[in-house]
Amino acid sequence: MDFQYWFRWVLQPQAALEKTEAPSDLFSAFKVWAVTGLWAGLASGLFGILAGGFSGLSVAVLFFSLLIGPLVYPLVYAVLEGIYFLSARALGGKGSFRDQFYFVGLTARPILPVLALLSGINPLLSFLASMLVGLYWLYPKTVVYRHVHGFDWFKAILVWLIPSIVLTVLGLFLLILFCGLIAAAGAGAVAVNATR
Repeated sequence: MDFQYWFRWVLQPQAALEKTEAPSDLFSAFKVWAVTGLWAGLASGLFGILAGGFSGLSVAVLFFSLLIGPLVYPLVYAVLEGIYFLSARALGGKGSFRDQFYFVGLTARPILPVLALLSGINPLLSFLASMLVGLYWLYPKTVVYRHVHGFDWFKAILVWLIPSIVLTVLGLFLLILFCGLIAAAGAGAVAVNATR
């Protein structure tokens, strides 16, 4: 494994893009994400062993992480990058989903295992560190969107910004709706009990 190559995708994504050929098929992109999921699963599982001690449960978590990571990461990120791809197309992007998914996957290799490691520390520190790493990840992803779709910086940022705003607003709406349903159910239960 060439870890310098991996980290070049995060620290110097433009240089890494210029030295890397586009994949010949979509399967190559899924392989990149499966390896990323394997590394993230290994990081998460090993942190569980280090934090919780070597026990049957921690070994089971490691095994489960190694099994699930390579399956879940490609599927979840295919959906997310599919949303970003539709956003890029709506903005006039000319690149392919295959190239976008592959190159973003290469930027994810060093990032997602770090995020998996950070998830096991103190919840507040984990949240803050994950936010910083996640926000930084937007830089290499934006470089990829520029390269793949031939965008300027502004359009490349809009590729991830527009769907992020829409999904955040939708999530807040669903949260408010859910809280309203719970409040209505609670008020109904109080009214029923008051009539008895």
